[in-house]
Amino acid sequence: MTSPRERRRPGAGTPFVLTPNVEAIVPAAPAEPQPEPQPATKPAPTPELVPPAPTERPAAPEPRTKVARTFQIPSTLLGEAQTAVLRTAGQEGGHSSLNALVENAMIRELQRLAQEFNDGQPFPVHTGSFRTGRPIGTN
Repeated sequence: MTSPRERRRPGAGTPFVLTPNVEAIVPAAPAEPQPEPQPATKPAPTPELVPPAPTERPAAPEPRTKVARTFQIPSTLLGEAQTAVLRTAGQEGGHSSLNALVENAMIRELQRLAQEFNDGQPFPVHTGSFRTGRPIGTN
């Protein structure tokens, strides 16, 4: 039986110093001196800057633009969803990916919420920002 070899990082035995030696970047002097600009006899009037008219809210994103989001869900729920996708991918009414399952489930739930809480009208696009941190009412 052989004894275990000593583990060393690559290049540990090199005679070269591995600390960086960085030189400062010095800009080159211009080849020709730039002539000084001649002041105009009368300065041109500056147009008054008019701020753009405020809009009611920013434009909504394109309807089919995909946005990445991160959610935390129980691992058992994720496992069930993955199994459902694998078993129904090629069947009528099944989903070809986990993303498709989540997207269709969210669409169905939004339709249900709109029917129950918004007289069947779709909710308007939210243009503000969400509150971050722990949800209200949780311990």
